Amino acid sequence: MVKRKNKIDKYSVAKAHWNLFIRKVPSDEAAADRIFKALEEKGRIVCCCGSINLNRNAGSRFFICQLCKMRTFFTVGTTFEGVSRLQAWLGAIHFAENNIAISALGFSKIAKVAFATARNCLLRAAMIVAGTIDESAPVLIGGELLQIIFRRSRETPPRLHPQAEQDEVEKELAEQFNVNVIFDNDTSANQEKSSCDTSSDVLDNLSPLQKQVLGLMGDTPISIDDLCDMTSQPAGILGSAAVMLALEGLIQDMPGGRYIKTVQKLQNKNLRDVTCPTAEIINAAIAFIREHFQGVSRKCLQLYLAIFWYCADRKTWKEGALFSAFLDQPPLGRSALINYVSPHLLKMPIS
Repeated sequence: MVKRKNKIDKYSVAKAHWNLFIRKVPSDEAAADRIFKALEEKGRIVCCCGSINLNRNAGSRFFICQLCKMRTFFTVGTTFEGVSRLQAWLGAIHFAENNIAISALGFSKIAKVAFATARNCLLRAAMIVAGTIDESAPVLIGGELLQIIFRRSRETPPRLHPQAEQDEVEKELAEQFNVNVIFDNDTSANQEKSSCDTSSDVLDNLSPLQKQVLGLMGDTPISIDDLCDMTSQPAGILGSAAVMLALEGLIQDMPGGRYIKTVQKLQNKNLRDVTCPTAEIINAAIAFIREHFQGVSRKCLQLYLAIFWYCADRKTWKEGALFSAFLDQPPLGRSALINYVSPHLLKMPIS
């Protein structure tokens, strides 16, 4: 009940901000006026002939040169090129600049636009933010955020859980660095050990069935039904064994009633020179994504980390910075968003 109330409260806050926004930008035409004014202040409203003697009607997306009579669409060359719902796009920027994180579904309801349009607005903004991340930013592998990766994408292997995307990433990293890529928040060398290294006392106290279930667990989540097929044992007995293993910290309960083996993630020797975020920052990112988006795919994970950075780092992202970035960024075609895949080494600018 509390969660439901908090959800309603957050929606009410977002709705109030939208109502405030549409008083200033009541239509797509008003949004075009705002973009034109911003480009004019940047000195970018000029005809291709070099003339600045131009005519433009209020709300229009083009101007006409008085000298050569050329008609020019001023959004060309910006992220707004080809965009029809300018008000919604500026609304998404308004939400971001007022620290309002909202899902595409919530935004589509508030802005009264199609879900695809809302998702396009929010993720393109995230792509612009992600594109500004410096190469020296702290790095994540992705396994640290495994608990929030449970949405499928085009990159998810067929018939496997979405977290299999992360497995593929770690395999490729292992080949790249010629090592087993297993990571942990604790990077001290004297604590390096295999993910299979568990206390011998704990293992000795396990029943034969519990040991069998533990042996079947891996990095890819499996369900009790999967275990039934593997062992021919009743679901009730296997469920009890899984619960005991989870209590011992040997396996982890994942969304959808699935389990994976608990991985003692290590900091790889070949990557020790890479700066990593603190556990506090990682936990804050997990809490942020859970609260506002519930879960994500590995494919788009970097974009949601960019949204977290934007909302958390107001010194870097001052008011107007994102709008300015939209004006300076070249057009992002539909294919750019569809084909976007988060890099193997995720960037987290907050250290």
